[in-house]
Amino acid sequence: MPEGADAKYILGGQGNLWTEQVPSLHHAEYMTWPRGWALAEDFWSPASIKNWPDFVRRAENQFRRYDISGIDYSLAMYDPVVKVKRQDGKTIVEISAEVPGLEIHYTLDDQMPDKYSPVCSGPIEIPAGGPVTLRLVSYRNGVPLGHLITIKPDDLIHR
Repeated sequence: MPEGADAKYILGGQGNLWTEQVPSLHHAEYMTWPRGWALAEDFWSPASIKNWPDFVRRAENQFRRYDISGIDYSLAMYDPVVKVKRQDGKTIVEISAEVPGLEIHYTLDDQMPDKYSPVCSGPIEIPAGGPVTLRLVSYRNGVPLGHLITIKPDDLIHR
């Protein structure tokens, strides 16, 4: 419920998928799930029972069903969350995950991160004096999840 809104005037919620840039049913599925589940959870569940780790568990169960059924879905909930700040003339990157239990591996040397790359365990200071491309990928139990995130030097500076 939006802050300040009177609940008696709210009949429900809606989540639109504008399809003028969605070329196929496969892509429409990808754009819909798990966003649709999250909207249903938000619209129909009382705030007192909303629980993100439980939602993740239920979504992952549904992913297995969709895999069997051949339905596509997004894994963006596994993508690292990146915040960049300037501190004492240095560029500091703070990396976190929305899904509990993930390890985020990264590289700064333009290599592709894998399960042997360093794990983010705190803020990362970006070395000064040269172009650095930050690459990140989330892992759980040695298996990559989500997307490879690549942030080029100019994008790091402008964040």
